[in-house]
Amino acid sequence: MANSPEMRASDADRDRVAAILREHTAQGRITMDEFNERLESLYKAKTYGELAKLTSDLPDVDLRRLPAKATAAAPERRGMHPGRRTGRLHHADGRRAGRALRRRHRPRT
Repeated sequence: MANSPEMRASDADRDRVAAILREHTAQGRITMDEFNERLESLYKAKTYGELAKLTSDLPDVDLRRLPAKATAAAPERRGMHPGRRTGRLHHADGRRAGRALRRRHRPRT
């Protein structure tokens, strides 16, 4: 059965239209102000017809055919996460600096 404009829309339908609007914003077809206005109307929409009006002036977007987002290169595996390795280095430098200060300010006997 085809969805008639008078049928009630679900939360999943609204989420799908929100994703389409986000994509059109990312592609520069609508501004952030327009996106925010449409998003506000989107969450007030109750029927398929109201949802269709929000994207009627935009080309169809197949969200399944969008290019995959670039993923960050996997960090080298050397047994420890790079951030943790950096933190340990800073910690070790702090201990060395503390020892050097204590030696420098040690009372002479």
